[in-house]
Parts: sequence; C-alpha cells; structure tokens
Amino acid sequence: MTTKLLITSSSFLDTPGKHHGKLAEYDFDITEQRGPLPEHELLPLMGKFDAIICGDDRYSFAVLQKALPRLKVLSKYGIGLDAIDLNAARQLGIPVTNCVGVNHQTVAEHFYGLLFSLYRNIPESNREIHAGHWKRMTGRELFGKTLGVIGVGRIGREIVKRAEAFGVHCVGYDPVTRDEMKVLPHFHYLDSPEKVLSQADILSINLPLGVKTLGWLNEPRMAVLKPGSVIINTARGSLVDPVLICKALDEGVLQGYA
Repeated sequence: MTTKLLITSSSFLDTPGKHHGKLAEYDFDITEQRGPLPEHELLPLMGKFDAIICGDDRYSFAVLQKALPRLKVLSKYGIGLDAIDLNAARQLGIPVTNCVGVNHQTVAEHFYGLLFSLYRNIPESNREIHAGHWKRMTGRELFGKTLGVIGVGRIGREIVKRAEAFGVHCVGYDPVTRDEMKVLPHFHYLDSPEKVLSQADILSINLPLGVKTLGWLNEPRMAVLKPGSVIINTARGSLVDPVLICKALDEGVLQGYA
C-alpha cells in the first residue's frame, strides 16, 4: 500500500534543496496543501494520510484525534512546535519531530537585515523616496554598541558570531548555561535577563514559545530596559506584550521594534 503524505509547509515546498530529491526517491502519494492552515481547514483533511510535513498549522487535540488511526508521524519543517498540541500528541501516541538547525543561519541573517533597517532608517527612507520626497535621515552606527542576546542557542550563537565583524560587544543570558559561549572574546554571559536588558543597546530575543515564556517581556522587565534601545524579536510575537511595546515606542523608551 502506497504511503500517503500531506505537505502543508509552504517553506518546504518553496525552498530549493536536497529535500525535494530525497522525497522523490520514495514511492509516496503526495498531496500539497499550502499552509499555515487553521483548525477548520485541517479537520476535513485528517484521517486520510500516513504522514504529514507541516509548517505553522494549528494541530489541536481535535485535529490530531481525527488524524487517527492512520497518521504515523507529524513532522515540523522548522523548529518551533508551539502550534502543535504536544500533550495531545503524547496522549494519542502520535510521534512529533522537528528539524533542529534547519534555519539558524537564515534567522541570524534576517536579524541583521531587521537591525540595519532600524538603525539606518531604510523603510522610512524608501517610503519617502517613493513618495517623491528627499528627507535627510541620520542613521546610527553599530560599532561600539552592546548587543544583548536572550536565548543563546543555535540562533543566538550565530547572531553573536556575526556581531564581532561589526565591532559590537555582546552580553547574553540563557535559562540553560551555554559554556561554549564563554570562549568568545566579544561575548559575556550574565546571570540574569534583567542585567542583559539594562546594558543592551540592541536586544535580540531568541526564546522558544511556551507556558513559561508567553509574554516574557512584561512590565517589570520593560522597566529595566536601557532607554533608547531597539528590540529585534525573530522568535515568536507572543513573547512580548504588544501594548507595552507600543507604549514604549510612543514614549521614546524604545527607539524601534522589529
């Protein structure tokens, strides 16, 4: 019997690479359904597939339950599993996998793209020029700034490595001590996130989203944030309180958020 495979990850489908050739080696009956899909769009698809390669689709208890008894594995093309009800998957006996290390280089590069956009006023300048205006905007230099990294796993480490080329000093904190970071001359590990927040001109948030990190950047932490700093969040939006972010931007406590 041919294995039926559902692919809902648009990134998997759109990104060139060896994974397409590898998949072609197997006799899979493949259905492509571009996601991310909400629960009500997933439900009609469930129960028809042996395996699923997903993106940020919403795999709730109801969706996973309907996928049985046929579904043998749910594989996330990416790292974050917050869109999947992992407790339900364990309860129902559905193995869930992810692709650790698949995008840490990409996210680190994206971080610097966002940072330059903020520091050099690139989006604002682009809008002004397209509107037919020439408005002089003074940018800022990265050289000599302090980058604070919250979460120094694979992505955080890649961000820190690239910072050295710009003459940026790095401090960081991770709930799990990263001894390998201590050997980098331009990086100093601090023993609390608050110390990082108080020193950072630029704050990079790289935490996974979960019960303990939901709304991580709360009011007490915003209170110790270095005035005039910028925040780059390449993890999950729900790690911060958007109301607090908007208030800090309006009051000039934050110079930018990306």
